[in-house]
Amino acid sequence: MFSNDTRERLAIALSSNDARDEIASILGFHTFGTVYYVDPTNGNNNFDGKSMEAAFETLEHAYSKVTTNKHDVIVLDANSGHALADELAITKNRLHIVGLGFRGGAPIGQRSRITTAAPSTGSAISAIKITGTGVTLNNLKITSSDTLSTSLYCVADGGEFTILRNCWLEKNTDLDQTGAAELLCNGDSSAYIGCTIGNMIYEPSVARQNVLFTRETISGKVARSVTFKDCLFLTFAAATTVALMRTANATDIERFCLVETCKFLSKPSGSTVADAIVIAAALTDGSIHLDRCYIDGNITNIATASSGVFSNLPNSASLGGKATEVT
Repeated sequence: MFSNDTRERLAIALSSNDARDEIASILGFHTFGTVYYVDPTNGNNNFDGKSMEAAFETLEHAYSKVTTNKHDVIVLDANSGHALADELAITKNRLHIVGLGFRGGAPIGQRSRITTAAPSTGSAISAIKITGTGVTLNNLKITSSDTLSTSLYCVADGGEFTILRNCWLEKNTDLDQTGAAELLCNGDSSAYIGCTIGNMIYEPSVARQNVLFTRETISGKVARSVTFKDCLFLTFAAATTVALMRTANATDIERFCLVETCKFLSKPSGSTVADAIVIAAALTDGSIHLDRCYIDGNITNIATASSGVFSNLPNSASLGGKATEVT
């Protein structure tokens, strides 16, 4: 928890460019460029966006103003939803989007909400698509209810060194599409920290998943040296073939995917999930490593047997064991 002094200094940082180091310390770096503010209720895209009193109205407009490689920051108001009209394709490097209404690391209930409900256009695949380097999303709830046939993901990550921190991802449509997921993981050295992926409200009825690793869904991109830490995976399965993570090919993961102190939860009133992690073909270019993770009683097995998944739990949902390959 922050001290009162830290809270006061942070309040100054969010309203004054003279105290930028406070935001920088939270984001994990020490210098950055311009801070832009977005308030969909009181903002106006004709303003300069450089204070909450002169905030932009839309996230898309704020994104159009940032400069690649400058460590610009977009700060989102927490009193209203930020509705996207189309996929936000983040191609610029070292951009940081920060939601206000931080709840002290709570895994759900982020008050800065990004949504997309109306069908996107063209070849959109997600609410937010990342291909830039060093992009971070912080303290956000991101929900996709998009019904465009190609828009199968909430966040599609094909960046390098992406960080999602304290974000909640929900994909509330395409519950009957096997290729849909909250997160498409095609990122190189990406880290997902303290995130919640999925929910226990909407029921996927087919072999759908929360995280999909299928390589080069984003052209030329593959999950490589990826980390999930302190994340919560949630599902309300209407089919035993639902998964929390899934690969489709033997080469979907390169080097490693580390899953550390995460929890996999399946709503008890739903179908019993057969495998939390489904591996379609034994991994050959990398492996998945689970360290001190928790699998609840409505999930039978940690992962597909003898597939390149290593865990310090036995393959049943009970506790104990050591770091060995799941068999």
